Amino acid sequence: MRRVGRAVLFGFVWFLILWIGSMAVAGMIVGAIAGSKCKDAQEAVRAGREAGRALGKTYGPLFLLGAAGIAAIGSIAGFLPWTRPKRRATMPYYQPSPYQYGGYVYPGIQPQQPVYWQQAPPWPQPPQGPVQQAPPPQTHGQPQNAPCPPQDPRLGPPAQR
Repeated sequence: MRRVGRAVLFGFVWFLILWIGSMAVAGMIVGAIAGSKCKDAQEAVRAGREAGRALGKTYGPLFLLGAAGIAAIGSIAGFLPWTRPKRRATMPYYQPSPYQYGGYVYPGIQPQQPVYWQQAPPWPQPPQGPVQQAPPPQTHGQPQNAPCPPQDPRLGPPAQR
């Protein structure tokens, strides 16, 4: 009963959204087309308003029935937001994870207690053997104690930058 009431309520909300929204969009398009043919701004506004009213009188019932049909079908089928039925749980609330016991859980074979501390991966060991020295820095053909290249005098001393 709660699902039906909720579907009816939100179906009506979707009907209003679809009906008013589609009429507004269609009215804007028709009004813009009608107003683009006029040279004066006031005349364009009046022509667009008249075109929108004519659209409402001519095609208003079609938009109304279309919005009602889409909202009814969408709320019954549940493909519109807020009308979907709640998902039911397919699993029990508690199902032990295969990783809970530190490995795979085979059907019918359950460990007696968790063994987290026994299945932890080993810490990485330091490398064995002689320690290698870091390679010398690359100087790209210049001596290591070469002076810095001249700086642009417009930049000033490094402390002022």
